Amino acid sequence: MKKLLIALLVSVVLLLSVSAQEEVNWKVVNYPLLDQELMSQGIADMISQGFYPVGIEVLADRDLSVLYERFFFNAERYYVQYFSDISNLSRDFAAFLQEGWAPADVAFFNDGMFALFMETGADMRGWRMLSVDGESDRERQQSMDRIVTESAEAGYIPFGLSRYQGRLMVGFTTPHRSTHAGIEGGYRIEAYPNDGVSFVRGIDARLEEGYHIAGYHFDEGQVYIAFLK
Repeated sequence: MKKLLIALLVSVVLLLSVSAQEEVNWKVVNYPLLDQELMSQGIADMISQGFYPVGIEVLADRDLSVLYERFFFNAERYYVQYFSDISNLSRDFAAFLQEGWAPADVAFFNDGMFALFMETGADMRGWRMLSVDGESDRERQQSMDRIVTESAEAGYIPFGLSRYQGRLMVGFTTPHRSTHAGIEGGYRIEAYPNDGVSFVRGIDARLEEGYHIAGYHFDEGQVYIAFLK
């Protein structure tokens, strides 16, 4: 099944390539998991082409898949960090926030977690991850709306998603100065069959509606995409 995940991602890249007549608004690129230099250079090359990283996922324990969106958020710098010790994750992750790095997405892997950061200089002082309940899109969205509203009232805004110990998790950072009404209903998670086509069409449709990609996650058989409007 993990080989199938990679094969379907390759088909996505090919599908995007053959659609050259239309403007491509997002791309997926895979990098060797432990080659930080190649990964950093690859991200820099994509930024030079006008594509900015908005999501990450680990594939088959060997590749880091990076999802890019065209002209989404022009941060000063982007960086992928692997936190190898979950027991110190809260402290180590917070250290990046204090240095002006805003998280865009996360991917749990083995006993640690990859995180995609963008350097914005934003004043972020805290973060947390909350689980989303529900088996269907409707149930997950109801759960998502509830925790987004509750978190926004406490000054937290969502970012990214990943699965940890069998539960779908969404990250939140604070402070966020908007009212909860400003983002309520604007953050959604959708699941698509991992067939190499459905989530391509799903992303295209949401981007046309004014949403932006806010993280993604691969499960066996499904692709989860987070959107923020």
